[in-house]
Amino acid sequence: MLDYEYYFQLTDAILQNKVQDCLLILNDILAKGFDGSHFITGLSSHFRDLLVSRDAATLPLLEAGASIRQRYQTQAQQCTPRFLYQAMKLSNDCDLNYRASKNKRLLVELTLIQLAQLTEEGADTPAGGQRPTPTLKPITPQQPAAAPGPQPQQPATAPRPQSQQPAAGASRPSQQPSAHPTLPPSSTAAGTAPAAAQNLSAPAAADKKIPVMKADNLGISIRHPQPAAHAKKNAAPAPPPAESAYEDYAVYEKDLVYYWREFAARLPKEETANSARMMNISPTLPAGQTTFEVVVDNEMAQRSLQQLAPQILASLQEKLHNRHLQMTVRVSEANNEHIRAYSQVERFQLMSQKNPHLMKLKEAFGLELG
Repeated sequence: MLDYEYYFQLTDAILQNKVQDCLLILNDILAKGFDGSHFITGLSSHFRDLLVSRDAATLPLLEAGASIRQRYQTQAQQCTPRFLYQAMKLSNDCDLNYRASKNKRLLVELTLIQLAQLTEEGADTPAGGQRPTPTLKPITPQQPAAAPGPQPQQPATAPRPQSQQPAAGASRPSQQPSAHPTLPPSSTAAGTAPAAAQNLSAPAAADKKIPVMKADNLGISIRHPQPAAHAKKNAAPAPPPAESAYEDYAVYEKDLVYYWREFAARLPKEETANSARMMNISPTLPAGQTTFEVVVDNEMAQRSLQQLAPQILASLQEKLHNRHLQMTVRVSEANNEHIRAYSQVERFQLMSQKNPHLMKLKEAFGLELG
């Protein structure tokens, strides 16, 4: 169980909105081998104890000594009931989502950041401990609808020459054909604008003609294949990328132990014995190597971990980003290494080796170990 001092220091950092101190305290706790699930469960209990310490009527619900009780009362006076309600809800949500999370440490760190933000100015929330759901605004502003009305007239590119009426009986002079035909005169200005717009859009429509494809370019001839397509068809497939192109990260023993215990905590109930055994084992990894060693007490434990080795390696290689990580399991030496007992039978056998009278006592009373 974690020391009370950690939770008191963490609560002081949360009340002072010191996010960096919260993350450093969490890192110190995880570095000492404590699991994040136990930490967040204890934090929820700590907020609950602060809540019951605010009132003398609920103070008997606090299960602590006299000195610890005084510290709870002192720190509880610095917390508002609204803060404690919200803090209990955030830590409880983190506890519920911890097992399903793939990045458990990040989940705990985000919870600590949210707890520190509860003390910021303007961070009041409505009753119930839930923040209002933020509404997302559109990124691009909506264009206002165009008001109905007459379209603006397009300016003419060149002034249209005024038509002159020839004199009566005079011969019409011969005119050379013009490269740019002019618009016919119109009696009203309203009829001139559509005609001008139609004349200006005529060249643009002529430029957007669909290109004509010949039948020879639609496919490859069977008798005369194209050289480029033939070479592309017969070209050898590109070789796969070299294995050295994949970057394998360096593995440190501290990270290895962390994800080792995380894998043990995620084992199902059918693997309770292996989970307890892995929790009490710390794998050793020499510096600069990728093969770590696991030392067990007996051959039965060795066989169990060897059967579980493919799943363990797959999880550790993914978490530590190193495909060359390997595991070796060996039985500890009886005289030189410490032997740990995990089950009740193993504990009794270890104790009976030190005191043979326990075996006689078991046989005399007909005791059985469950």
